[in-house]
Amino acid sequence: MRGCFTEETAHLPLLDFKIQVASCLCMESKVSNKRMGRPSQAVVVGKNKRGPQIFVPPDPVRRDRTDHCPLRASEKGRCKMPGCKGIVRSKCSKCAVFLCFTAERNCIVDFHKA
Repeated sequence: MRGCFTEETAHLPLLDFKIQVASCLCMESKVSNKRMGRPSQAVVVGKNKRGPQIFVPPDPVRRDRTDHCPLRASEKGRCKMPGCKGIVRSKCSKCAVFLCFTAERNCIVDFHKA
């Protein structure tokens, strides 16, 4: 065996690794609301029958536990937590996705832990 890799460890191609690191570093200190240029490598949650696709940041940015604060939005939106169908006015300050932040549901915490 060479190094600390085992047969069970999944290998990530170098180009995919570089893309993932670059996108995480770009999202480290800012929220990107505009989509310009080439399509990103971010995860896209299932497309609805109507409307545009939903942007969800890459997992390392989503789970880094820094600067994810609920903000009050002027417009309403559907909660992006898988399995939740709430319509809310709160967004994550870093991810810019609508998430429930109510007494009954706290999807903002679950979304960033899962």
